[in-house]
Amino acid sequence: MPDPSEPVVGRAAAHVSLNVADLDRAIAFYRTLFGVGPSVHHPDYAKFDIADPPLVLSLEPVFHRSSDAFNHLGLRLRAEAEVKDAHARLAVEGAVCQLEENSPCCYSLQTKFWLADPDRNLWEVYAVTGELEDIGALSSSDALAARDRGGAIATWEHRLGDAAPARIPHDDGTLDEARLRGSFNEREDAIPTHLVADAFRALRPGGVMLVHGLVADVPFPGGFPRLPGPAATVRHAPAETYAAKLLVDAGFVSVYVQKFPERANFSHGPTAFRELMLFGWKPHLVSEGGMVMYRGPFASVTDDAGRTFRRGERAQVDGDGIAALKHGPMADQFVFLR
Repeated sequence: MPDPSEPVVGRAAAHVSLNVADLDRAIAFYRTLFGVGPSVHHPDYAKFDIADPPLVLSLEPVFHRSSDAFNHLGLRLRAEAEVKDAHARLAVEGAVCQLEENSPCCYSLQTKFWLADPDRNLWEVYAVTGELEDIGALSSSDALAARDRGGAIATWEHRLGDAAPARIPHDDGTLDEARLRGSFNEREDAIPTHLVADAFRALRPGGVMLVHGLVADVPFPGGFPRLPGPAATVRHAPAETYAAKLLVDAGFVSVYVQKFPERANFSHGPTAFRELMLFGWKPHLVSEGGMVMYRGPFASVTDDAGRTFRRGERAQVDGDGIAALKHGPMADQFVFLR
């Protein structure tokens, strides 16, 4: 891959914006992929401005939302030699990717390699080496294997304004992600709270539940106000603790607030409205417990099951506790002792 140069004011480039679960991990990955650091870096935003090939890639730390419509991203280089140079550089950096030479794909022959970023987005780095009369393979087996468990992620989503089904149209334990976007912003007497428990049924062990919507710090007195912009369809804003309690009561573990802005999105009378995004996991199936040590930085932490972990002290945990810690957002704050 040619060395990217400094950003050029006014030049044309494709722009891609990605939601990432961990901004620091994503920056480290793309620094390795592109060979340069971000041109803009803030706690809640980063941007890479690549001159060759021309690309502006922005990263925003919000819950990673997979999409059935999304397939992969790519960098098309000018020549096969550039692909091989990029592959050699990334191999030195420890990126695992297999080089494919003159591979049939999309009515052409391509020399390429695939790799997945920390949020499991597939990137294809390639150069066209010839043309074909048929489509060829869309992606290699290595590319499919790069995604968790291979292939597309099974998702289901309900949005504000959609009719709420009595039952999510998926069999037990078959979904990877269930998402409620604005579902709790229906009229107070029409909130489809049953979808939380039904999502727990439909999700596989380790599956993710996302809740996204507007919440209020104190109830709004009288009739609900007409809010501006995209919030104009909101008819109710529950308390800030409402969604988390529903998830915990349904059996989700490691419920975690991903987005809750410092400043209110809207204020109306005595009420401040904020965007809330939180998620939780359906417990993994783990039969054996184990020993853990909490790293800190607090003197101790207590989980939803009442288990207290003191900084620097070993603690014996059952299988459910191990699964919740290991696959939850605090995994890096614990040592899992063998």
